[in-house]
Amino acid sequence: MNNTKLSIVLFAIILRSSWAISQFTVVDYKDCESLSGISTYVDQISPSNPMYWDVGTGYSGNGYRLMGNSYGGHIEYLQTFLGNSYLEFDCKSFDMGYPNRIPIVTIDGNQIATTILNANVTGSYIKIKTSNIIFGSHVIRIEFDHVSTYYQYFIDEIYTYSDANSSIEALTKSNKELVKIIDFMGCDTDFKPNTPLIFIYSDGTRERIMKLE
Repeated sequence: MNNTKLSIVLFAIILRSSWAISQFTVVDYKDCESLSGISTYVDQISPSNPMYWDVGTGYSGNGYRLMGNSYGGHIEYLQTFLGNSYLEFDCKSFDMGYPNRIPIVTIDGNQIATTILNANVTGSYIKIKTSNIIFGSHVIRIEFDHVSTYYQYFIDEIYTYSDANSSIEALTKSNKELVKIIDFMGCDTDFKPNTPLIFIYSDGTRERIMKLE
């Protein structure tokens, strides 16, 4: 076994042992302060009054915001998941006196179950958790469906949690191998907890990883 393959095996063993204590950890985080890589859609009132998503005051710092006289809309993006994963995010949809509404989350066009992690309070952000998302690349959509009254819509702080053991197993079953780890400056590095890193695989794909300890 050459040094590169030996390093990969040792790295997988270290990850498996360190993640065994806490199965689900944060592996990706969208602070929602840029619309880069995000597709948006708005249920318009009329063609003469177009609405759009922008970046405005959110739950923490800025977030995605659909202001004013729209009936609904969604954001959509492509994401790759290793192993069993789920999303958690903050959202609200209200005008003064209206209660929050729960957005619809779909994976590749199929609706998945969601759970409210905190109280559904009028005028306040609520935290949503999705059901499990399987290994692979999927189109994620978070949608406030069309309603008959005007609302404002906000989405912020989208976290991806992944089962690390499943991630290692899924990677092992696939034909790709981990060939390099780099930091966000593009420099080669070793695995470091609490640090955003990029894993580069033998098939050319890349994955952003952050293990919190």
